[in-house]
Amino acid sequence: MVNDNNKEKKEMVTTAKELMKLMILKLNEELYGQGSKLRTRALQYLGLLIEKMEIEVEREKMCKKIYDWEYENNMLQNEGEAQGEHTWEFQYEWL
Repeated sequence: MVNDNNKEKKEMVTTAKELMKLMILKLNEELYGQGSKLRTRALQYLGLLIEKMEIEVEREKMCKKIYDWEYENNMLQNEGEAQGEHTWEFQYEWL
């Protein structure tokens, strides 16, 4: 009877170890899948950040161009008014 209990105990321990190995393998597979999903999402997020930065750089360039254009336009208008030579009435001739 003692031998039967020991055999059963050993079989139960062996079965438990096998189940634990299978569970660990399954968990590793699930975690690996989640890890690849997380990496994919992280790469997508980085892609969006890069795109956002590119848009901001383009916006800054456009703002600088607008500022330069307005500055030049104001200089021409002020210069024309000071000298009395330039009139901007031709802008509305086509209306």
